[in-house]
Amino acid sequence: MIIHAAGTNSLAAMSRMRNLRDRVPDAYWTMTVALLALAAIPPFSGFFSKEAVLGVAEHVVTGHTEHAPAAAGWIVLVAGLLTAVLTAAYAMRLWLLAFRGRGTEAPDHGKEPLTMTVVLWVLAAPSLALGGFAFRLLPDWFDGRDLGPTLTTSVLGTGVALVGGIVTYGAWRHTTVLAARVPLGAVAAHPEGDAAQVEAEAIATHEPAYGDIAYAPDPADPGRLLLGPLHRHAAAGFHLDAVYTALFVRPVQAGASLVRFLDREVVETYVRGAGALPRWLGAAVRRAQTGNVQTYVSALLAGTVVLAVAAVLVATGA
Repeated sequence: MIIHAAGTNSLAAMSRMRNLRDRVPDAYWTMTVALLALAAIPPFSGFFSKEAVLGVAEHVVTGHTEHAPAAAGWIVLVAGLLTAVLTAAYAMRLWLLAFRGRGTEAPDHGKEPLTMTVVLWVLAAPSLALGGFAFRLLPDWFDGRDLGPTLTTSVLGTGVALVGGIVTYGAWRHTTVLAARVPLGAVAAHPEGDAAQVEAEAIATHEPAYGDIAYAPDPADPGRLLLGPLHRHAAAGFHLDAVYTALFVRPVQAGASLVRFLDREVVETYVRGAGALPRWLGAAVRRAQTGNVQTYVSALLAGTVVLAVAAVLVATGA
């Protein structure tokens, strides 16, 4: 819905639009709820799911169980807290760039249809209430152990999430001045070139201008300030897709090409060869069917002579 309202899927473009949130108020509020749940801020559902993981990790670290070593608990605990920081940071970045843009007025495409807005609220409602019910009901469904939040991990998890959001907000406040200073066309096409280049020219000459922030450097993106040289690799998923393609996709495609070659050039060759002999015999018989009675009688006479000669030879023992 936000892409439909903005006319683009580029956060760089949305960060240069004013009042986009007023164009799609339903999407604004439901996405706010979704991002708060994603960042695991209480009392949204994501808080309780994150707290369940951190609580178990703390339980292992403090030696209250013999089923797992303390080192495993520390790994899960540290990884969970680091994930909480990063998740809150990119959720805050998305929210700020999409809904707190500055620049020209966002395009007005009219009110969104009810069929689009109702679905958003249907999905947002569980994020508001499901988490609070889950930690009370789920223990009865499983082994009866308490899944309620603990004070230590609740404070730690929520604290690091708030730190990630606040740091990202500070970086956005620092970089948002650049969004008003540098036109999008110049950012997308020539970040170090003429700032007067229009956006239409950038789109016409550089396809990645929209939708791929890694190939359209935007100095107003707080993620670039926070990640520095790691931003390009982070935007590309640290090239895990390329690794997956090299390890799995290309070998599977090579195997499929080999199977296709064997099927077409080997199996089909044998099939075609098996049908060639009957086809040749059929062609020979078809040529014998001339419709000439004299030819048929001559062939019958020749066959009779051959049979008679063969009978005489057999009778004489020759």
